Amino acid sequence: MKKRHQVFLVLFLMLSTAINVFACSKQVNVAWNKWEPFFMMVGKGKPDGLDAIIMDLLLKAAGCPYSLQEIPGRRALQLLKEGKVDMVTAASITEERQKYGYFSDPYRREVMLLIFRKGEAAKYPAKSLLELFNKYDVKIGASNGAYYGPEFQKLLEDKQFKPKIHLTTSPEQRMKLLEAGRLMAVIDDQVAATFLTRQMKLVGKFEFHPLVVHDNSIHLLFSKRSVSKEDVELINIALFRLQKSLAYQNLIRNYTDIASNN
Repeated sequence: MKKRHQVFLVLFLMLSTAINVFACSKQVNVAWNKWEPFFMMVGKGKPDGLDAIIMDLLLKAAGCPYSLQEIPGRRALQLLKEGKVDMVTAASITEERQKYGYFSDPYRREVMLLIFRKGEAAKYPAKSLLELFNKYDVKIGASNGAYYGPEFQKLLEDKQFKPKIHLTTSPEQRMKLLEAGRLMAVIDDQVAATFLTRQMKLVGKFEFHPLVVHDNSIHLLFSKRSVSKEDVELINIALFRLQKSLAYQNLIRNYTDIASNN
């Protein structure tokens, strides 16, 4: 994974024409916590994973030196609110967070999709979960307590459709049930499902359905007490350019291709 990170960084540095134009006014103190495949520790080195790589590429492109602190999520938000942490990743916009933080532009999407056994998704055409549940005798696996968007939540609370949903706490168990044919499909985050398929050595056995169950923008969140609005605007400019680069596009493709081992 580290070699891949280095390749993406070299590609972006080669493609960016404004890498030396930017310069943050301070070192950014970033809070992180382990969350595969977005942030994880590889050996004794720095954290790795999709969010870690994007953050590293972005802050380097913006000329922002940074330090990392491993802090649990809720504690990190409290410290950010107090100005003792400058930035967290993987933040969704809420009214409460907007009171004490600046949100970057979206740096990736959190996309919830249906995972089918390979060759079966086309057998169940549907433009919504409601249509899928009405037209077919389905059994869909999902994580107990997870949020998959308003439509799924409404179906989960409906006595007619709740029996069609199988809730578990283990993503590995859901994938095994899907592989064995005991579930018709599983709902999961596109990146997490791709990572899990590779970890379980099940590449080539599953595919995504074209129906998007839920799509949410994911942002960096900066403390209003310790980070200037000008630095956030600078980082947004660097983000815009990063997202236009082949390095970024290849990175996202690598983390969302459930049929590939890369």
